[in-house]
Amino acid sequence: MYRKYSALAKKLFHTGRKNAKGFTLVEVLISITILSVGMLGVASMQLSALSSNAKSRDDTVVVQLVEEMVERIRINGGNNPGIYHGINTANTCTGSDPARGDCTQWKQRMADTRLPGLTGTVSVSTESPIEKTSTITVQVTWGAGATKTLQFATIMETWGT
Repeated sequence: MYRKYSALAKKLFHTGRKNAKGFTLVEVLISITILSVGMLGVASMQLSALSSNAKSRDDTVVVQLVEEMVERIRINGGNNPGIYHGINTANTCTGSDPARGDCTQWKQRMADTRLPGLTGTVSVSTESPIEKTSTITVQVTWGAGATKTLQFATIMETWGT
């Protein structure tokens, strides 16, 4: 009976390299190293994607703020969009209503975004290439350190002038 178990033990615990199956410790370590380098590359791409996503979000918010002010001027400015000329959210909102109210609300919306250094200005020129129109330019600047600027200009018809 001892011989029976002895033969079985030789088969189970054979240490010869002739028919060795499985992986050695070196092969496992090399595989783990290759896998970890690949995972570092994936992590780097993920960080880059998150950073780009945040920048895109900021750009979208700024575009929406510019569009909002242009629409406020288009709707509330009526025949006299010139009352919006000189709006600067870095300063106290002055002028007559509805421009002062729109400036105050726009300034508050900018503060709500929490973008660093976010300011907006409005310029209205009646010297447009088309008769009975005004050129409206809205500019927004933001960023800490490296600043970004978005400027949007449009021509609006003034029916009463």
